[in-house]
Amino acid sequence: MLFMSCDINKKCNVALRNDFTYWLRSERSIPTSQSIDVDALQTYISRCSVCEAPKPLFAVHSQSTRVPECPEGWGELWTGYSYLMETAAGGEGAGSRLDSAGSCLES
Repeated sequence: MLFMSCDINKKCNVALRNDFTYWLRSERSIPTSQSIDVDALQTYISRCSVCEAPKPLFAVHSQSTRVPECPEGWGELWTGYSYLMETAAGGEGAGSRLDSAGSCLES
């Protein structure tokens, strides 16, 4: 599977490997034939917000580059990028539910 690897010069390249992370994609198409600057990488990842009220925390994902708003009456704790899961060699992996605060990595 394809993934992006970024070097110390802030240049990211599409490559193949056995370890992966999965992110919710924004509406922007990801080029597979060129390097992507690490600063531009965030335009390809969906944005999210973690919200709180008297009930447990939950995450809202926009599946776009727009930071979603919390529902009326809920306060925003942080915004970030929508993270799905990671896998490693041998088919092992971990992730969190999309309504979980753990699916929104703080920016």
